[in-house]
Parts: sequence; C-alpha cells; structure tokens
Amino acid sequence: MSIYISRFQLEKNLKKKIFILITCSLIIFIARNTNRIYKEVNQYNYDLINKPFYSVEENYFKIDNFMNEIKKNYDNCKNVSSPDCNIYNGIKIKEKNNYFFLKKK
Repeated sequence: MSIYISRFQLEKNLKKKIFILITCSLIIFIARNTNRIYKEVNQYNYDLINKPFYSVEENYFKIDNFMNEIKKNYDNCKNVSSPDCNIYNGIKIKEKNNYFFLKKK
C-alpha cells in the first residue's frame, strides 16, 4: 500500500491545503474548549487557579452504596448457607463467574 502511495507526487497546493486544514482544526478546537471553560467559570463560579477540584457529597454515591450493600448481604448470606440469599429488597441476585446479575422481582 505504501509503495503504491509513494508513486504519487504531492502537489505543492495539496501540502498547503493540508496545513491549512490542520491549522483551522486546531484553532476551532482550542477556541471551543476556551469557550467551554469560560462558561464553566461564570456559571458554576469555578476557580481554576485556587480550587481546581469540586466537592463530591456522600449522597452522590447512593447507587454505589446500595450495590455494595446488596453484595455484602449476598456474601454474608452465602457464608451462612441460607436458602433465601437470592432475593434482597425485592431484587433477585444471580452470581455467575464473579459477575452479579440483578433483576427486579
């Protein structure tokens, strides 16, 4: 493939067009990201220099905590060998190859 392509001579105009296309793409990319950051600073009072992070509250993790609770209950139940380990809070749990499949009952 590269031998086939190397047979062709690139025109001077083509090189110039490619350079202009790449330059325009970079300018548009940088301009859009700058605009996005400017809007974030204004809308959310985001201080990029002094506080380059945002706070995450505990209630943002309620699904993750619920999933951990389901898994912990399932593991504890399996250790006791209870027959009702597959259902927790109306959710049916099935384990296969260390993956947990959950289905609302």
